[in-house]
Amino acid sequence: MSKEHPIRIIGAGVSGLVAAIRLQKAGFDVVVHEKNNHIGGRLSTTRESGLPFDHGFQVLLTEYPLAKKYLDYDALDLERFNPGAAVFRKGRRHFIGDPRRNLNMVWPSLVYPWAELSDKLKLARLSAKLKHTSLDAIFSRDEQTTEEYLLDIGFSEKIIDSFFKPFFGGIYLEPNLKTSSRMFEFVLKMFSSGDAAVPREGIQAIAKQLGDQLEPGTIRREETVVESNGQSITLASGDSLPARALLHTTPKEESMDIDWNQCLNIYFECEGDSRIRAPFIGLIASPEAHVSNFHYLTDLFPEVSVEKAILSATVLLDGEVDEEVGIERAREDLKVHAGIEGLKYLKSYHISRALPVLQSVKYEPDEQEIRGEEGEYFAGDYLAAPSLNAAMRSGEKAAECILEDLT
Repeated sequence: MSKEHPIRIIGAGVSGLVAAIRLQKAGFDVVVHEKNNHIGGRLSTTRESGLPFDHGFQVLLTEYPLAKKYLDYDALDLERFNPGAAVFRKGRRHFIGDPRRNLNMVWPSLVYPWAELSDKLKLARLSAKLKHTSLDAIFSRDEQTTEEYLLDIGFSEKIIDSFFKPFFGGIYLEPNLKTSSRMFEFVLKMFSSGDAAVPREGIQAIAKQLGDQLEPGTIRREETVVESNGQSITLASGDSLPARALLHTTPKEESMDIDWNQCLNIYFECEGDSRIRAPFIGLIASPEAHVSNFHYLTDLFPEVSVEKAILSATVLLDGEVDEEVGIERAREDLKVHAGIEGLKYLKSYHISRALPVLQSVKYEPDEQEIRGEEGEYFAGDYLAAPSLNAAMRSGEKAAECILEDLT
């Protein structure tokens, strides 16, 4: 195919945007075709009353290597959660956190009632150890489920049920900690070394910042690709466009059957004040609860003047669950366990493809997974691990494979 034709990328999610940045920096003509009228894929935000309502609770872990490479944190104006969590159970609230990073967490963590003292010491030692463990070492270890890993280390059922399952289950979007132990070590290392943060304009600001690094006209919105191969694409409009190479940022349905974890993200207006009163993530420490985590937007963005507190809750979904049922489950969990009543429903987002379900995870995709039929390439977190970092690295590595093949 002529060198005059552009490299075409299907999808303006994070992996596609990073790939486009890498390819343009190498001097190649790139066109990104996005079916929606906004970029970012799963990074989506609606702004109202000065607050960012993200579609699904998502945070930027500031220690992500690829995020530090491609993003300007100062320009994102990050609002950071405190290193720890507010844990609720049957109306009681207790805080647990990392005393090494926040001295105010020393006493609350020591008296935290839903864990043994040995659990707290093990968690502190494990966090310190992983902080100095290389990513190569983490992703080369043998794998088991996160729950098996925690039990093998010697953590009690008390802390697994009261902390690990709601906290990491909310990250994985699955409550039973079946996700790989490699993923657990990676995420705990990121939390031990950096912050969980949200851009002032919402999580979609990450995609916007990546898109702004591309040449004007690179991204074409509302263009659905209906047919493709390594030499051309066909749009829903009927237009056929030649390509020097083609990068897919989602799996071809006929070639890879991917399961996805899903969730329901619900926003409520609260009659009372915040039950946390600080930018902490709230957890519900009950295996029967459907809410994995919640937080107050008005705690994270206290400078925004609103009449009532705004709460964001994440409900884990297993199979087909009616949205109204999910909302009522959230109300009941927040009332029984956190003592939060008088919730006025504002909006909700059902994310059916929130995170890919992967039995085995790795830091980056293998080259044979990136290269498809002649001229076709693939990128996305489904090829490596369910994380923003993996999505960014997969896009970067796909670009590197394309450059290697074309130069």
